[in-house]
This record gives sequence, C-alpha cells and structure tokens, in this order.
Amino acid sequence: MYKTEVFALNNICDFEYFNIPAFESKGNIFTFFSTRNGGVSGGYYSSLNLSFRKQDDIENVVKNYGILCNRFNLNINSMVFSDQIHKDNIVRVNSSHSGFPLYGKKIYDCDALITDERELPLVTYYADCVPIYFFDPVNEAVGLAHAGWRGTLMKIGAKVVDRMEEVFGTNPSNLLVAIGPSIGSCCYEVGGDIYDLFASEFVGDNNFIYEEKDGKYKLDLKLCNRQQLIEKGVKSTNIYISSYCTSCEGQYFFSYRRDKGKTGLHCAIIMLR
Repeated sequence: MYKTEVFALNNICDFEYFNIPAFESKGNIFTFFSTRNGGVSGGYYSSLNLSFRKQDDIENVVKNYGILCNRFNLNINSMVFSDQIHKDNIVRVNSSHSGFPLYGKKIYDCDALITDERELPLVTYYADCVPIYFFDPVNEAVGLAHAGWRGTLMKIGAKVVDRMEEVFGTNPSNLLVAIGPSIGSCCYEVGGDIYDLFASEFVGDNNFIYEEKDGKYKLDLKLCNRQQLIEKGVKSTNIYISSYCTSCEGQYFFSYRRDKGKTGLHCAIIMLR
C-alpha cells in the first residue's frame, strides 16, 4: 500500500515541509504539512512548533508562523484554525471564520473543516494523529480532518465525504483524498479496551488491528481510515497514503507518544488558490 511516498519532502533555505503533488497536479491548490524543522522554538519544541496550546514561548510560535507565511506568501489573518477535541464535528467555513488564533479566532470543538472559498487556508494540528486532506476537483472544494483513534472510531473521514456531498454536491468517485504522516502500526500499540471498541464497530473488517503479544494490539489508523473512505465510494486509486511514521522518524516529526507528551505540534494546510 505504501510502495511510493506520496507526500513530497521539500527544503527551502533549511525550511522543511511536505506537499501533495498528486493534488497540486490536478488543480490550483496549495497543500502543506510541516516538519519540526525550520523554526525558532527551543527545547523539545525544536524548532517549528505551531501550537499555542503548548508551554512554548508565544513569541517563538508567532515567529514560526511568520516564517511559514513568508515562505508561501500566506496571510495569517486569512487562515482558519481548528480547535480540536477528538470528536467528529465538521464545520463549513468562510472568510468570516479567519483570523489569528492568538486572539481567539479559531473554530472551537471542531476536528474537520471544509470550504469552497478561494485563498482561505484551512489549518489543523497533529503530533501522531492522522491528517486527512480532501479535494474535489470538479466542484472545487477542499477539506481537512483530524483523526486520532477516537475520530477514526467515529468515522470522521467518512462523515466529511458525506458532508461535502451534501454541501458541495461532491461525487465521492471524483474525490481525491490524502492520508498524511502519522503514527504507524509499527509504533501504535493499544490495549484490549481499544481493540474491543474497534472490533465491535468494524465487524468483519478489522484487519487494521491485530494482536501482537500479551493482550497488546497494533492499530493501523491509516488503513482503517482508507477502508472507511472506500466504503463511502472514494476510489482506492484516488486515496494517497503517506508511508511516514511520526513516531519512527524523529528527524522530521513531533510525536506525542514517542516523547510522552513533551512535544510541539505540526500543522496541515489546504487552500484553493
């Protein structure tokens, strides 16, 4: 499934980031996923922490956003920021939702954003959870979803497909979806309580969770989300899955699990140009 990496790693003057060439080749669209490198934060937030919810110096985070926006000619006051709670709330946003999060401009209690407005960057945050990018090239609409194990269990990715179909007239067979860098099954060990939840929700379709030893299980969140998307009518050939594991590859990524919570956050961005 992960034979060819679909998130391209780029370096501009020591600022590292990922984009999705498969999306950008099919529309006038901007895609982005940050690495941990290229910013000014210190300590275990080194160096491009983009979260104001950590104990990082606020001035450093502001500077990090300044670096990001300058690299891509983005206006931070045009961005729409989520405030995630590991649920399945989806909000259709427009320019009235945009603004700097430091001053309270963010979408509260929300783990997915969708829009058909141009020049409106959608921003969501990660440090192991699964970023899911959505692009409807026919109706020109985009979305982002944050799927941890709770969001995956609540099928947030599949619900975004439903919402885009309802709001924008999206045909799932035309939809492009990219599942970004996140913790892989190689590193994501869960207990029997989590196994029971997934086994009961996905009866007969639980090849993405398997017993390893002594009542411990490995969970593949990417594969579980892919399966849900296919069931909603998204073509398997239109689903692009990153092979990067945020826990394994510390040279690029923050990881909440690997670093026991002492870590910064990445951001994902998608925008119609």
